[in-house]
Amino acid sequence: MNDNVIDEIVRRFRADALVAVDQIAASLADRLRAISAPAVEPQIGVTGVEVVLEPPKDLITAARAADLAKRSKATIARWCKSHPWGEKPDGFAVFLRGRWFVSRSLFEAFLRSQ
Repeated sequence: MNDNVIDEIVRRFRADALVAVDQIAASLADRLRAISAPAVEPQIGVTGVEVVLEPPKDLITAARAADLAKRSKATIARWCKSHPWGEKPDGFAVFLRGRWFVSRSLFEAFLRSQ
């Protein structure tokens, strides 16, 4: 192997490693945002009793949900808008800081019902 081939292999490895690190960092940032988001505001039930809902603890990004469901991100965004958590019995999506997050367990139950 000549030096040019070795340099090209090293350059490609570095580029691939940087992409992988960026993906890991983005995933960690998504998780940190999800767990540090403020709790959902309590809602008033039909009887006038305050109902405090615990936000889901198994939030994943909408992009990850798209991978799990083998559907497009646009489809997942549409589903998220029509299935908000805490507002509908089959809700699984939470809109936090301008992004959709999905409760993995509730989303998997939704997929099984389809």
